[in-house]
Amino acid sequence: YVAPQGGVISLHDGNATPTFGIVGGYKHRIGQTNFMAGGQLTVQFDTYNEMGAEFDIAPTISYVTKPGGFYNSFEATFGLGLGWRSHPGGFAFVPEVNLTYWFNWFGFGATFRYSIQKDKEHVHYDYYTERTFSTYDPADQKFIGARFSFRF
Repeated sequence: YVAPQGGVISLHDGNATPTFGIVGGYKHRIGQTNFMAGGQLTVQFDTYNEMGAEFDIAPTISYVTKPGGFYNSFEATFGLGLGWRSHPGGFAFVPEVNLTYWFNWFGFGATFRYSIQKDKEHVHYDYYTERTFSTYDPADQKFIGARFSFRF
């Protein structure tokens, strides 16, 4: 499947910025159950260039209400990914939930993603006390977005 998506990401400083990206993935039905397993790759950029680029790769598991049919089925997907963020920089653990309603070969849905990563450290030197101290910028981010999906 391929899914362009757009939404809002809440940065560590409390600001929110619009983001747009694309998701590509593969899922395979597990036996004759309503579950599917697979993986997906997400590439996303923000419009104000406050965050920069982000990349995620995640194994996923899905529950589908009508697993072999393409009409009027609902899918809930949970993914545990590893990602890279250009702001504040570094790798992140990225749990996410995707909800999609499939009409036929296309669907509409919502994505909720939380990016957990190491805080950014700033080292300072105080010339008066001749001591070094550190301050930290929290790095966790929250994303909520809408997606249009196409499966083939």
